[in-house]
Amino acid sequence: MNGLVRDGVLTLCCGDMDARPLFWTTPERARDGLEPGLARLAAEHAGLEVAWEFRRWDRFRPALEAGEVDAIWCGSAITDERREIFDYSRPYAAFDEAVLVRADSPITSLEGLRGARVGASHWLLNVISSSKSATMCATGGSSKTSVVVVMVVLLWFCI
Repeated sequence: MNGLVRDGVLTLCCGDMDARPLFWTTPERARDGLEPGLARLAAEHAGLEVAWEFRRWDRFRPALEAGEVDAIWCGSAITDERREIFDYSRPYAAFDEAVLVRADSPITSLEGLRGARVGASHWLLNVISSSKSATMCATGGSSKTSVVVVMVVLLWFCI
């Protein structure tokens, strides 16, 4: 296939961190998780194998521009600012965060989170800190944690 970094191989750039369940690196240095699984399906549909190149997020664009990778997969959410830099395919998933509190919690808004004890995985907190919206939901929870942050993933299968 013309235009690929290596013939017969779709070379994909991916974040160098783990973000379970979306993507992570196995002890054998293979990539696993939801997004790598979708990448394998897309490559298989095109008759290609997949090779992963791990980069820090700030190295995604230079790797693509230098022709070191064919595309970016895993770790590049579509934003208006990024649309000015990258050509994106149709989205294959929508990621949204939600904040869950106990039914009797006094927390009813984002402002109410100030000073609250929050439970979330470390990578999700990075996503939350840049998110423009969150959903407040009433639910039961631990007495030690005021708030639990969860990620909701909706998938569209493009193949």
